[in-house]
Order: sequence, then C-alpha cells, then structure tokens
Amino acid sequence: CPSLLTLTTLSVHQAKLNLLTTRKAKISDFGDLFHAAYLPHVDIFRADGNTAEIIKKAKLPFKTKIVSKLTDLPKEIESLLMLKSNNCTID
Repeated sequence: CPSLLTLTTLSVHQAKLNLLTTRKAKISDFGDLFHAAYLPHVDIFRADGNTAEIIKKAKLPFKTKIVSKLTDLPKEIESLLMLKSNNCTID
C-alpha cells in the first residue's frame, strides 16, 4: 500500500513540524498531504513549498521528483521526457 505509507508518513511529519516549530497549520495542509497519495504512482509531483519540504524530510522510498515551484515544472517535465526518449529503443 504505497499510498497509505505515504499518507501516514507525511501526516506524522506534518504533525511533528507543527509541534516543533512556530508554523501554524493551515486548512490547506490536509488537502496537500491527501494529494500526496499520488506520489508513489507518478514520475513528477508538484507540491507547495511546505509540503515539498515535508516530503523531502520524510525520505520516502520512491523515485518521484518533487517540484516545489510551478515555474520549475516545465523544465522537469522536459528533462524527464528527454531521459525517457533517450532510453527508448525501436525494434
């Protein structure tokens, strides 16, 4: 259950962050973490800065590239497409 592992791990990290720092939880934090259930199933995951930081600290066992800035997303998509096209072979 990679999605369940992701949700529970990130929820614990979010709670820990809220307890150990002065950052107050936002209403949108739950939705951001809930969307992270897709993280094990995609190559690139776009998250806001706070959620991206939590994902990086959680050190989940997935190869998903985390992108915290929307402006960086096209570059990451192009890089992934280039990598995948270089690995393709025509039979």
